[in-house]
Amino acid sequence: MGYTTTLNYIVKANIPEAIRDLKPGKSFKIAKAGTRHYMMNCPLYLADPDWNIIGKCVVDQQSTANGFTALECTLLVLFTPEESEIVTRLNRAGEQALSDLRK
Repeated sequence: MGYTTTLNYIVKANIPEAIRDLKPGKSFKIAKAGTRHYMMNCPLYLADPDWNIIGKCVVDQQSTANGFTALECTLLVLFTPEESEIVTRLNRAGEQALSDLRK
């Protein structure tokens, strides 16, 4: 018997409306399909629906029920478009390096 879960280091907002009007210090909620775990009380990347890293947030609360994970987060910083492009490029390079290493 087993239990499948995912540990995430990026909070992806699949619905742009969830993050459109965010400002640092403001809270937001996201629901994700599946059982996932996020580190709490430490800064995590925040991504838009296209996986562009747009800022940093902290997960304040999380719960899992009926095949969904609910998150309550607080935005810590919203990157400028230039910062977002750099951080996204660096993150993608790291993901690609890991993928290459595992081949």
